[in-house]
Amino acid sequence: INAEYGGPLPNHHSPSAQPGAVTMADLMLDVLIPEFTEDIVLKTTTDTLIKAAEQGTPAIADWIQRLGLAQACHCCRYLRLALWNQQDKHVCKLGRLPTSAEQETEQMKEYRNVKRQVRCVAAIMIQANARGFWSRCGKRFEGGTVVPAPKPGRPRSLSALMEEVRIERDLAGDSFPGMTATADELRREKWRLKVALRRFSAGAETHPNPNPNPHPAGGCRPSAMDLEWARPVFKLYQAVSVRIKELESAGAGAEIITQGETDARKAANLRTEALALQERLKRYEEAFVGAHGRGLKTKGDVAPVALEYARFREVKRLLHELGNV
Repeated sequence: INAEYGGPLPNHHSPSAQPGAVTMADLMLDVLIPEFTEDIVLKTTTDTLIKAAEQGTPAIADWIQRLGLAQACHCCRYLRLALWNQQDKHVCKLGRLPTSAEQETEQMKEYRNVKRQVRCVAAIMIQANARGFWSRCGKRFEGGTVVPAPKPGRPRSLSALMEEVRIERDLAGDSFPGMTATADELRREKWRLKVALRRFSAGAETHPNPNPNPHPAGGCRPSAMDLEWARPVFKLYQAVSVRIKELESAGAGAEIITQGETDARKAANLRTEALALQERLKRYEEAFVGAHGRGLKTKGDVAPVALEYARFREVKRLLHELGNV
């Protein structure tokens, strides 16, 4: 962990801790996100592209003519990865997306300007190549306009995904976990994130895709590009998982408890989860009856909460095995 995340975490129990230093209580899960690794050569090239973008499209066109469009795309991706790293850290620290004001950094403005200028030059190059192609073929564009294929939109917005997790967290009476959160709190957060991401992935599978890959369960397998915009939620899920493993490793031999105590703790957590799931399913059923005037009958009626139903049955089975039904 130390090697992967840039050194040991500060320990507020250490006698060498200085007054006013950052303690474990001050840390959030963003410390588990590695810092962005700068590529000196690519950073230098990117700086020249930023300066060219500030001078306008002609300067960008000259830059691309000298270094190539592929290099410009590499520079844009380098800037985007740096911005993604900042967004990932923000989500893991505060449990929400950065506001519009927080996103308007100097780096974001540079990225948008560079991307706009590179796209403009690329469009000019594509148009020139297309005109040359049709001229060589002795053809012209005739009759109407070309209607581009519809782009696959996002089945859900990232803000809606984060809001769903926040609502579930509030219903459970939990706060956004930090480095001082217990393993049980982190496990509950991990389950909330997993349910939200599974539901999103299921929606992405059925979403139209111009180049679909066959999926064993039907629909279209979501590509990396389809899931790319939900990256901060995936990063938060990974950070929570890493922190859970750290706590489990640290407490492997710190406390000796009997199997009965372990089962009792597990049963208490399962009962709490079962009550929360039951309340959610009850609210959904009441809303469905109010909207359709009938109860749930088909699989399609239950589809929006299928994951909750499956988890509820699993929790009841586990409670039955523990003798706590």
